[in-house]
Amino acid sequence: MSETALPHPRAGLWEWDSRAAGRRQLCLSGQVLSVLAKRPGCPVRRRVKATDGSYVVQADCADGPVRRTWARAQGDFSSAFSADIQLGDVTDHADARYLGPCPAGRHPDDQP
Repeated sequence: MSETALPHPRAGLWEWDSRAAGRRQLCLSGQVLSVLAKRPGCPVRRRVKATDGSYVVQADCADGPVRRTWARAQGDFSSAFSADIQLGDVTDHADARYLGPCPAGRHPDDQP
């Protein structure tokens, strides 16, 4: 594994299908996924691109109810990707697929 820059999903409307939260549509701006992004008070301990092409981020939080976060995301981030997420004791898997441009007047959510 080697440390690398994180992927940015294509800006636009995505269908996010999560085991924990169900299916919904998100308007993404093209920024790094929130599940991979840095969190205040949670220094990143590991950020790598694995040999299978997935991106892995692990952080340890000093304060708050969640002490450890971990996420793995893979895909082309232009038409589809999947993510496995662990926030403390909570785990989730989600699949996302690009649907097209965001509808007029809809602002980016950026929070799966």
